[in-house]
Amino acid sequence: MMKNDKMETKNETQENDAGKSAMEWYVKISASALAISLGILMIVISLPDISVIDVKWNTPLSQLGLALIISGLTYITFQHVFDRGNREFTESTVKDAVSDISQMLEEVEEQLNDLTKQNKILHGAFNNNIIQIYAKRSEGLQDIQDDIRKSNNVKIMGISLRAYFNPAEKSFVEMESVLDNISNNDERKIQILIINPNCEQAAIRAERESDEDFSNLNPYEESGLYSDVWQTIRYLSKKQKEGRVEAKVYNSAPSCFLVITDEHTYVEQYHYGIKRSGLVGGNFPLLKFPTTIKPGRKLNESTISEHLNGHFDYVWDDCHKRSLPLNYLLDLHMVGTSRSAWECGIVNIFQSRSIAKDRIKVLMKNEKKEIRLIGISLRDFFHAGNDYYTVLREISSNKHDDGNISIKALLLDPLCEQGVLRSQREEPGIERGNLYSEVVTSLRSIDRLKENGALIDVRLYQASTNCFAIQGDEGVLIEQYHYGSAEPDATILGGKIPLLEFHKKSPTFQEIKGHFDYIWDKASINIEEWRKSSGENIQQDNAY
Repeated sequence: MMKNDKMETKNETQENDAGKSAMEWYVKISASALAISLGILMIVISLPDISVIDVKWNTPLSQLGLALIISGLTYITFQHVFDRGNREFTESTVKDAVSDISQMLEEVEEQLNDLTKQNKILHGAFNNNIIQIYAKRSEGLQDIQDDIRKSNNVKIMGISLRAYFNPAEKSFVEMESVLDNISNNDERKIQILIINPNCEQAAIRAERESDEDFSNLNPYEESGLYSDVWQTIRYLSKKQKEGRVEAKVYNSAPSCFLVITDEHTYVEQYHYGIKRSGLVGGNFPLLKFPTTIKPGRKLNESTISEHLNGHFDYVWDDCHKRSLPLNYLLDLHMVGTSRSAWECGIVNIFQSRSIAKDRIKVLMKNEKKEIRLIGISLRDFFHAGNDYYTVLREISSNKHDDGNISIKALLLDPLCEQGVLRSQREEPGIERGNLYSEVVTSLRSIDRLKENGALIDVRLYQASTNCFAIQGDEGVLIEQYHYGSAEPDATILGGKIPLLEFHKKSPTFQEIKGHFDYIWDKASINIEEWRKSSGENIQQDNAY
């Protein structure tokens, strides 16, 4: 019986010791957790943008917090490794403990680095007065609508702004009610800028959102962007006539979605995004700033909202250079030049042929196959000492891997009806004047080039004088001919109309090629035939 009593006493003692150990373990773990929590709190309140203490204590406080975190984690690790079950201290146990502690310290360091990076992001946001970041524009639409409703002055800039002005969108009803609450005598002012659907930049963006490049089979006018913008234009035109808004279309590349209200400014960077069918916009973060506009502030002291307000005002432009009133499109049916030039494949417009001189030389030097020329006498190309003669002589004699460059030229027959008509316009009353002599000089120069090995084939055409053109593998330059110059400036009619350059994929490139081929085959004669019919023996003429 005494043995049983001793066993019971021993068991009770063990249970008391176990309870005491458990309590001690709980207290120690709680103290460690408290140390870790206190360390994290110290680090957080020492951050520059959150700190409520003197700046000089920020660094010591953050270091003390880090020390508390490391101490707490170290103690918990040792407790876990060494105290549980009175484990024996073996070499393997020590190594495991060291490994666990190192891993935990690395995790703490990584988390602290992430915390530091996030602090830097917050610091940058605070320094730039960013008060909210929306992951996407759609997340900020309600806040934008609330701000617009409360503001007396609102500026909105976008591409089509379909989210606000398309009846199919959920925000349309809200914006409709805002605009309907503005009367003609109201002090409220809403200015709206959307892209000009007739500008090149609109077509470029629409093509990015399209499945394929625009063409006759896939016209820009059938794109979603074109349709959305025109729908907005018609809607805003109606509201503008009611005195509820002021609206314009801008011609520059779309740079951002922008809303400026009395209290806040919202901006989203535009981009051309990933090639896919559908809308490109709305996928960048939307930033929110306080609207703080103070006239006369120095540039380096200006806030972002002031810069964005200046951006809007510059594009708004009351001189109609950077933006246009809606009636230019709706009433005057003006389409501008940029989109039309882009769709037609015009890559350069020169005021006159003389200004295009360097560009023509580059195209001639870069050609590897064939140059086609059509004109009157083409004296600039075939008269020694003129602009392109030297270049023509060089490229016609240089051999490439595929052989020499060939040159085909069409000159006007000065004795045909069209030649006489043009000659009379330039020199009335003279039967064989400058036009005739210039053609003869060009033919003689061509003979000399051919004698030196140049691959030149020339014919004289008897069709109407439509245009000057030089065509290579990469493009074609065209100048429209005319009879327009008046006395005393009628001596030379050519070279005074803008010269247009079209790239090789443009429809005009193929049209001019067909134009040249038809005249060459059906409305021209070779040099020998012309000499016989004209009575000129150029080869025996020693006059140059």
